[in-house]
This record gives sequence, structure tokens and C-alpha cells, in this order.
Amino acid sequence: MYNFFKKLFKKKEKYVPQKADIAKNLIEAKDILNSINIKSWLNNGSLLGYAREGDIIAHDHDGDLGVFIENYSDEIIPEFIKNGWTLRYVWGTKDSGLELTFIKNQVDVDLFFFYHEGERCWSGSWYRRDKTKNYYFHKYYYDYFELKEVEFLNSNFLVPVNAEKYLAGQYGPDWKIPKRIWDGRLGPLNVVETDFYLKFNKKRVVR
Repeated sequence: MYNFFKKLFKKKEKYVPQKADIAKNLIEAKDILNSINIKSWLNNGSLLGYAREGDIIAHDHDGDLGVFIENYSDEIIPEFIKNGWTLRYVWGTKDSGLELTFIKNQVDVDLFFFYHEGERCWSGSWYRRDKTKNYYFHKYYYDYFELKEVEFLNSNFLVPVNAEKYLAGQYGPDWKIPKRIWDGRLGPLNVVETDFYLKFNKKRVVR
């Protein structure tokens, strides 16, 4: 009887995305964007995986793509949904700090939209930094960059031409050294915190 109740109330184990599943979703997300003539490039952990390991990072849990905001289209969300994805998060607006997260088969792909500012550009993310339900806007700056095509995961992706400079500006000069613990909010060297925040109003679905 004890074993029966132990099994009945056993805590459900959290799903841990596998490399192959992340790779599959990353490729599909890129292809969906290409199908509506939107260029995207490997960003954040996905770019780090390409440049440092030639593969998805062992402890990564999602895919990351960058898109210039001038290439945004209202077709993006319907096209992902048409292909079996669910819109999981929406942060910001087209005017400032837009970030979209789509999920399929329990694996997320984040779309970070980049905005031009002088000779630099930036993308935004939203994080809690206190016990309130306020999510604060953080800007991540990059020197302007061009894109080139490379092969990764047996598919063609775009990456910044000088990926090493791009990554060093984000992760530091030791970006080639793996770090199991990483603060995605304040760890990047290119972060600028702001006092602008949104209440907890992101679109969310249950995994």
C-alpha cells in the first residue's frame, strides 16, 4: 500500500530538452522565418554552441535566433502556429524590446528583435529583479555587424561575420571556456539595466 501511494504522489520529473530536439526546433524555426522572407541568425547560446562546440551546448535548454526589427512581419506568429507551434511568451512591443517565444514538443525557441541605435544595435529582455510581479527591461548592446552563411547542425544558418567579437562583447574574453552556471540577466558584459518595467502580463501556455 505504501508503494502504491508513493507512486501515486510521485513528483513529476521536469522535462530536460535533448540536443537533438533543440536542434530540430532551431532548424524548423529558421526555416519558417525563411519561408516568409525574414532573415534570422544564431544568437546567444545557439551562436555560442556554433562557435565554441560546433553543436548545441550540452546544458542548453532552448534555441535562440536574432532578427532585425525592420524585418518584423505580422505573418510571423500565424506562420509558426500554422506549423504546429504555440506562442508562449510575448514581451515588449514592435517599437521597443520585442521578444517572442514559441514552443513545440516542449522545446522553446526565442526570437530576439534587434534595434539600431547609432553605430550599435541592441536587443531587449525582461526579467524580475525583486519579489514583485514587475518584469524590468534590460538592453544588450552590440557593435554593428554584418551576417554570413555557415553550416551548422547539417543546415544553413546566418551568423555575425565576426562571431568571436560578438561573443566576446557578450560573454567576455573567456567565452570559449564553458560555464555551467550563468546569469542570463546580468552575466552578459553588454547589459544595460533600466527602470522601465511591465506587470506580469506575458502570454503563457502550460507545457
